[in-house]
Amino acid sequence: EEEAPKIFNLGERGYELQPLMRDEGSDLEYEQPEVEEEELDIDTKLTALWRQFLVDITAKVPNRRDASQSSYCMLSKDQRDHVNDATYQNLRLRDYFSDCQFKKASQKDWDAAFNKFWPEKGTQLTGKPQNFPSMQYYLAWGVLISDADDATIEEMRKAVRKRFNYLKWIPNVQSDRVWWTKP
Repeated sequence: EEEAPKIFNLGERGYELQPLMRDEGSDLEYEQPEVEEEELDIDTKLTALWRQFLVDITAKVPNRRDASQSSYCMLSKDQRDHVNDATYQNLRLRDYFSDCQFKKASQKDWDAAFNKFWPEKGTQLTGKPQNFPSMQYYLAWGVLISDADDATIEEMRKAVRKRFNYLKWIPNVQSDRVWWTKP
């Protein structure tokens, strides 16, 4: 598959990720085969995380209470796997949902949502989180920031926030779930 173009440019500004930790194995009793792990640059990793973020939140659209009924989301599995920024910039929610509720978010709500989706280093999930522990982007983000220095984390979050702020809608994320379905 062709590599998607990078949408971030932190590398050009001198930011980079720490190299992968490798055990040289001086204490190993037998020879280990060398495994070449491709180290991706910061912009490639962040681009992949952003794209996975959109796919992951779309995958978590709740189903109706009655399992015999179709999902609220009208997108096919293939369409869900290929959502992009345009999906979350389209305010015609009926293009995606058979039923939904919405509210206009304040800046405070939007900022809180960003902080839940893209938390700072050391942030712990609270309560009984339903979605975040199974979201690939969220787990990868946690690993990425656990090894990065504070300045790099701050710049990554700024770059992602700028992209996030171009979205026109997002789920009403809570600390324990991506999609809040109560009125």
